[in-house]
Amino acid sequence: MACFLKSINLSVYLVASRIILFACFIAYVLTGNLLTAKTVFVTMTLFNRLRTTLTLLFPNAIAQCAELAVSCTRIQTFLELGEMEPKTYNTTSDSPFATIKNISFNINPGDLLAVIGPVGSGKSSLLMSILNELPVLEGSIRTVGTISYASQEPWSFNNSIRNNILFGSAYDEHRAHY
Repeated sequence: MACFLKSINLSVYLVASRIILFACFIAYVLTGNLLTAKTVFVTMTLFNRLRTTLTLLFPNAIAQCAELAVSCTRIQTFLELGEMEPKTYNTTSDSPFATIKNISFNINPGDLLAVIGPVGSGKSSLLMSILNELPVLEGSIRTVGTISYASQEPWSFNNSIRNNILFGSAYDEHRAHY
């Protein structure tokens, strides 16, 4: 429902202020008033000032209230669930079970490779193995050069874009391309 409200809101953003102005002028004339240039321009100026609030912020607030209601319902449902018994799980890197088996590939500079598959097929495990984040039980992983990894969950801090990119490293003007 919230997505539907957002799509309607964004689609009428440009025409809503003109429709509102037209409706106001029609109502003004139908109530027996004389429409003058002064009245038109003053009204247009006032509506232009209110345009963002009337056609973007207010409907957006309504859409966010709908999202809030859905979130509150989900939280309420979660809080009303029965209590679960605490359990302890032990994980070790000495597991005899391999996550990925019998895989071999070469990637040349400039190649584009897509790792696709259903949930649980080992996509993330493959990438984590290349980054040496998962233990290799058999065989080897060899990387030449540098590797860049973009996580599915963004990890940024409240600072400038440059500082988020540098992440504490010194700024090198010759190396920077941003």
